[in-house]
Amino acid sequence: MNLDRFDPAIVRADRVIKLAAQLRVPDGAHVVLYPSRLVEERGEKTLIEAIRQLGRDDVFCLLLGSAGAPTPLEKDLERAIESADLNGKVQIGPYVDDMPAAYMLADVVVATGGARQGYSRAMIEAQAMGRPVVCEQGGGAAETVIGGVTGWTAQEGDPPGLAAAIDAALSLSIERRAELARAAQENVRARYGLAEANTRLLRFYEHMRG
Repeated sequence: MNLDRFDPAIVRADRVIKLAAQLRVPDGAHVVLYPSRLVEERGEKTLIEAIRQLGRDDVFCLLLGSAGAPTPLEKDLERAIESADLNGKVQIGPYVDDMPAAYMLADVVVATGGARQGYSRAMIEAQAMGRPVVCEQGGGAAETVIGGVTGWTAQEGDPPGLAAAIDAALSLSIERRAELARAAQENVRARYGLAEANTRLLRFYEHMRG
């Protein structure tokens, strides 16, 4: 995986500010980012309920991945947001080209879906950007996370557990957050960088040749 684009050192502040304005992120809000195409249900309602149970007025949850015309899933999620009385706190946003800026805008990046979640590019990219991550256990997303070191996992379909994991990520001290960022970036470089991918490919070829 080419991670050159996902480097927090090259993301200018003006890119983040511009994106925050485009997405109407409230000033001073702690952003919980859920980056995923909103076509097939993957536990988004668990996240919505977790945000409700979290009960923090300073949290803004952004479900980022609408393709434009609302899908049936998006309409269903809008109803769930309204039913949970979370209008203005949970928002469906469009797909954006500048995902590095989106990750920098986030205080924590979340993936749900558990066993339904296959390879999670978002979890890898978020860690490359030094962001704390939270995901459900049992799928590809959880395989990218070192529990308690680069992020947290919760049982699939467990809103209280997901809320607790998100709260833990949002409650990090500045020092602990910096430690986690370094660990997350090292995790990605070691496991998903181009050098590691090339090494694995060479091992595969050697194995095939016997």
